[in-house]
Amino acid sequence: LELNCLVTFASHKVDGILLIGGMHPRLRADLDRVRDDFRIPVVLMDPIRRIPGYDHLVIDSRPGIEEAVAYFLKQKRKRIGFIGDAFSSRSRLVSFKSALRSNRRDLQERYIKVTAERFEAGGYEGMTALLNETPRPDAVLVAYDDMAIGALKALYEHGVSIPRDIAVIGYDNIRHSEFMYQPLSTIFPDLK
Repeated sequence: LELNCLVTFASHKVDGILLIGGMHPRLRADLDRVRDDFRIPVVLMDPIRRIPGYDHLVIDSRPGIEEAVAYFLKQKRKRIGFIGDAFSSRSRLVSFKSALRSNRRDLQERYIKVTAERFEAGGYEGMTALLNETPRPDAVLVAYDDMAIGALKALYEHGVSIPRDIAVIGYDNIRHSEFMYQPLSTIFPDLK
């Protein structure tokens, strides 16, 4: 899919390309060709891997996640969980674990749910799994706002009061998070 998009963009003589997401190694030759043969600048946005020869736009999740964990702790939350997917576990979960360590909090693996789904279904699945833990977490950081929306649905369906019983913070500050019945607390990404 990425290769088809790169070829399409190159043939339409765009002024530049911003490639967002994980950079698969097999795309490197195609990226080099688009950049060099077509003389189209390419900027990569990937929170994990930097590719030499390309400019990068990186979302640094650490400051926002540290702030969310500090907020939970200030609210006297003791059992803090995390819901994410495989992609977010490479960056946002790492930042979450680091924030717990820097606040001298033990990591409780049972409160970390990494799902195969990334969007609302993944958040629903992750929160449903957390609700089966004993005791339940009293706060949950969710890797993406879309996932957090699914997590909130699971909480509503199980009659859990937000934030009294379980506080939830999402990540990305998407526009529709403020228009939900229960507005979603969310982290605005820090671009570097």
